[in-house]
Amino acid sequence: MHDPERRAVSRRIGKKKAAVAVSHSILVICWYLLTDDCDYEDLGGDYFARRVDPDRARDRLVEQLQHLGYQVALRKAAA
Repeated sequence: MHDPERRAVSRRIGKKKAAVAVSHSILVICWYLLTDDCDYEDLGGDYFARRVDPDRARDRLVEQLQHLGYQVALRKAAA
């Protein structure tokens, strides 16, 4: 199972719907490649993990914990 399909299945939309969603994504990619007359460039399997801003992710997670009633104090981990 490919990564986008696995993410879709993990959100409990079902395997068939996940397959349709992945197929739609591929169709959209093909449309833009043909329309813009350009070559496909694979972004890599870890594209979504790499594009996350660590500071923004940290702030979002701290805010989620605070909404759950926790007091959060952060300190850098020893390297």
